[in-house]
Amino acid sequence: MFQTKLILAVMVAMTLCIMTFADDHKASGKHIVLVKSGEVDDALVNRVKTFAEQNTALTLKVLPAQSLVEGGLDAQGEAIKKLLADDDLGAVAMVWPEDEKITNHGVRTSDDRVAVINVRAMKTEDADDEKFARRVERQVMRGIGMLLGLETCPNPQCATTSYPSLDYL
Repeated sequence: MFQTKLILAVMVAMTLCIMTFADDHKASGKHIVLVKSGEVDDALVNRVKTFAEQNTALTLKVLPAQSLVEGGLDAQGEAIKKLLADDDLGAVAMVWPEDEKITNHGVRTSDDRVAVINVRAMKTEDADDEKFARRVERQVMRGIGMLLGLETCPNPQCATTSYPSLDYL
């Protein structure tokens, strides 16, 4: 019982910290950029944007779709970084790589300005459309957390927790 209360208290404290941090940025007019590359559905982008805005105090700005670049997810992140304005907190790139051999779930640029989500890797044979969309939502929230400087969290309900496989998303 004590452990449950402690976990709940930590979750509430983390949420308040994130909301306060995000509120400060929202008041300053700064936002997160959301951009897609490759065969990512516009409806999924809109769903993710709505989900992120409802679960943070941030505003997300959707940029026009960008072409895929050679060099994998890292190169895509560097290309997206060039689109950022000074008043952007960072960007989350939702990427569907042409190469199905790219299986890592995401990367971030060395300066932590762009989180790249491999949307293709979230779509598995056992995932229906709802499960797929929820995985992408969770990954985008992880990306936003990284952009805001959050560390990995041990709580399995937290978006920044480590996960051993897609089954846990």
